[in-house]
Amino acid sequence: MYYVLVENNEFRGVLDYKPNIGNDNVEVIEYDGIIPKENMTVFEGELVDKESLTFINGKFIKRDYELEKQQEINKESRKYLNETDWLVLRHQDQVSLGIETSLTEEEYLELLQKRQDARTTVIDYKS
Repeated sequence: MYYVLVENNEFRGVLDYKPNIGNDNVEVIEYDGIIPKENMTVFEGELVDKESLTFINGKFIKRDYELEKQQEINKESRKYLNETDWLVLRHQDQVSLGIETSLTEEEYLELLQKRQDARTTVIDYKS
């Protein structure tokens, strides 16, 4: 077991023995060693891994990994839709002009399905 010293909500160090501290500004937190020492910080009175925080608008906030994952999915889905718009437009133009299409009907329907699947993965967050 390790012990973390926190003074005035600031991380001060890690000890391998329980210190006898009488200062009101110093807190001792038991630490199991899961967070690497170099990543330790105190946030809202808790010992946390710095990797779990992000700096936004001049302050630290806890990261929301699920939100970040969904934002990445949104980005990739929108990129795919943007990159394939021209294929749909070209196919529609070719059909309208009555000329041979670059995509077979099967390929075109597969493309439309993939685009629809990409749309259904996008979730907009309004905050």
